[in-house]
Amino acid sequence: MQSTASKNIIVNFHGDKHLLIIYLSLVVFATAVAFFPTLFNGFIEWDDPVYVTENDAVSNFSAQNIKKAFTCSFGGCYCPLVIMSHAVEYRFFKLDPFIYHLTNYLLHISVSLLVFYFIYLLSSNLNMAFITAVLFGLHPLHVESVAWVSERKDLLCALFYMLALTAYLIYLRNKRKRYYFLCFLFTGFSLLSKPMAVTMPFILVLLDYFLGRKVNKTLICEKLPIFALVLLFGAVNLHFQVLSGATGVIELGAGSKIYFLSKAIPFYLSKVFAPINLSIGYPYHAVVSKHFGEIKYYIAILVILAGFAVFSRRYSKKMIFGTLFFLITIAPVLKIIPAGDDFAADRYMYLPSIGVFYAVSVIANGIFTSSIAKARLIRSAMLFLFTMALIALSVLTWKRCGLWKDTGTLFFDYLERYPDTPSFYNNLGMYFLKEDRVDKAIKYFEIAVMLNPEYGTARENLERVLARQKEIQSGGGGLAVPRAESARDITREVDLLNVLGVERGKSGKIDEAVFLFNEAVRLDRDHAESYNNLGYAYYMKGEYERAEEYFKKTLEIDPNHKKARINLDYIRNVREKAAGG
Repeated sequence: MQSTASKNIIVNFHGDKHLLIIYLSLVVFATAVAFFPTLFNGFIEWDDPVYVTENDAVSNFSAQNIKKAFTCSFGGCYCPLVIMSHAVEYRFFKLDPFIYHLTNYLLHISVSLLVFYFIYLLSSNLNMAFITAVLFGLHPLHVESVAWVSERKDLLCALFYMLALTAYLIYLRNKRKRYYFLCFLFTGFSLLSKPMAVTMPFILVLLDYFLGRKVNKTLICEKLPIFALVLLFGAVNLHFQVLSGATGVIELGAGSKIYFLSKAIPFYLSKVFAPINLSIGYPYHAVVSKHFGEIKYYIAILVILAGFAVFSRRYSKKMIFGTLFFLITIAPVLKIIPAGDDFAADRYMYLPSIGVFYAVSVIANGIFTSSIAKARLIRSAMLFLFTMALIALSVLTWKRCGLWKDTGTLFFDYLERYPDTPSFYNNLGMYFLKEDRVDKAIKYFEIAVMLNPEYGTARENLERVLARQKEIQSGGGGLAVPRAESARDITREVDLLNVLGVERGKSGKIDEAVFLFNEAVRLDRDHAESYNNLGYAYYMKGEYERAEEYFKKTLEIDPNHKKARINLDYIRNVREKAAGG
């Protein structure tokens, strides 16, 4: 026998019409406000050239390039619908970034509304639909998918994915084949947007389980065409990834593989419930003994979560559904075989977060409708806390949208967290080169090569820029006049150079640290910390006289600099002992 939910998939909105309008309006308004800053961002020197700004298939709308969009991959990803959407934008608006961001902005709002509708059809509960949709719409984890033009992939994939699931629910209610056909069609469109949609048939099976459908010939035959479609697209994407080299495997030891794999799910969940210290990537790192000690805690978290979901099945399948939706949709990016530079990324949570937010809505609705919440004071307190949580998420999202303003702002934020990432210095170099800031381009290409002498792309870029510089100078010409920088830009760059210098010093690369601290001093002659760091680097080199000079300079700028005072006293004692010996 089918469950009550499956019998009432098509819900009559009449009884809750006013509440429905309020909830839908709140979802749209809150999402629109939180992501509003994205509309004024530019393109990013990270995949945007591949997908949009330097893509011939986008800039030249022709039959040949339409064919190219459907027969080639871009950045190792087969996503023809994404390329076609950019081609249409370019056709009418050229490279006006506002239009591209507006499209992403509207797509995200649309996906949020579809999440609302899907959960409503599934649960017949407006409160659960609202909680799931508003958390999805507001969450800072989704900034990367919305604010990054190249991640149109996530948005289109999710749009068609949710349309397919909605069509499938309606098909189960009335058994009209056109809705099954729509589910199949939308699945195809989702696959044409991003490979993440390969999880679709497994989610359909999950829906069958949740709605109490019996396994029979009809159920199996329904899934076969969609499984075949997924296998076909999976093979196509694998082919293009192999051709592009995007499947490069990272060599990790068995212990490191276990560490990153056990960490992934707790890591993603931590970012859902505490969305702080977000980054545009979370790179693989050296795994030491303290990290191995963390594995038991990650496994314990996984066991507790699994146990809670299984235990809840005694009362309802809802928690099982939310948990499995999350696990199934996150599975393709769990990096079971380590590849790429990052073990995790915010954008990977765009679809999977729906399962988590649904589980949250189940718990929240259960508490809100329980006897505990009958007291007006308790109910008001719950509403207040939920409202404060939404406001906090909105503020975090608004601020994070601002980090995607331009390449420099975004990359400096990343590099302050992970300074030993050569590719991002190379991309910064390309960004400054396109801005005609040749001196800065050279510096960042040099840093990229310094960090990885085998980094061929950065070395080629550096050699090309230096040759161009020499050619202009020998011809009697001059380079572009250096652009005046804001105090904020200088501070940001000085901070990055100091962070990287400290890291290089810790790695024993003292000469590189000296170079970086000197660059920081050159940019800001009044930055006390740069002089202190430079003094310490010279101390490590055994050049005590120069070290003392820079500690003194630090104290001239900031007489209250405690570290410099301690360092100066120490270096004087060392020199006195050396002189006395």
